Amino acid sequence: DEWQLAPAIWNALRHEIDARQQPGQFILSGSATPADDVTRHSGAGRIARVRMRTMSLAESGRSSAAISLADLFAGQATVGAKSPLTYEALADEAVRGGWPALLQATPAQATDFELSERLDSDAAIEYLEHLINQNRKVYNIEVIFALPGIVLATIFVTFPFVARELIPLMQDQGSADEEAALTLGASGLRTFFTVTLPNIKWALLCGVLLCNARAMGEFGAVAVVSGHIRGETNTMPLHVEILYNEYNFAASFAVASLLALLALVTLCVKTWLEWRYADALAAGRRH
Repeated sequence: DEWQLAPAIWNALRHEIDARQQPGQFILSGSATPADDVTRHSGAGRIARVRMRTMSLAESGRSSAAISLADLFAGQATVGAKSPLTYEALADEAVRGGWPALLQATPAQATDFELSERLDSDAAIEYLEHLINQNRKVYNIEVIFALPGIVLATIFVTFPFVARELIPLMQDQGSADEEAALTLGASGLRTFFTVTLPNIKWALLCGVLLCNARAMGEFGAVAVVSGHIRGETNTMPLHVEILYNEYNFAASFAVASLLALLALVTLCVKTWLEWRYADALAAGRRH
């Protein structure tokens, strides 16, 4: 699974297939395309490629599959069936998607899954890379293999941590305080800084700490857009990989230890803040 994280396995399996001379021995699955490598064999005559997609309505049991869209376009079928799904049910299926794990999920559960999982998936990162490339062509902005790409990719995968902390709190608090401030004549900006921000500051701080911890160790998203250029777009997690692949184990473990030290610093800051502002936190919980 996720063979692209160890691309050398491709050539190793190709040699093993040649040695055994038997079909159907290995399955390599991956959620992203590895970078091109001139030393990697094409796999011709040995490895067949199959693109996996999410389940269709027929595969998930939501449709009878009585009508073939391909046959309709080819003019070989007539419409003679009726779908049991209502418009509301079709909308629910669109939110749920074709993921096997979500077959029995409600639309609300499926939405939570989309926010917490798919934003962090390699497929989403590849889609982001596609959008960035399109804008780069139009506006001639260097994004991929440059600092802006790293920043955007990191924001893309870390901001959900802030949202997870803020959204439940703000839903629980409601908007009564803000409405009262606006009724008394406060502007929107003043309402935010004097009412909203004080109410959410601890959840925001917790989200920022989680965001910082994830950003320091982010690998997948940054690896896609950085290009691994030493001295320019190389981050600490990527540098650990480069050093390890060069068999420079001492240096790679030294950098990894530095990352661990930064994680401990983050934990110490969180603990100190909880101790320093314990009374304010307790008052916020009682409120």
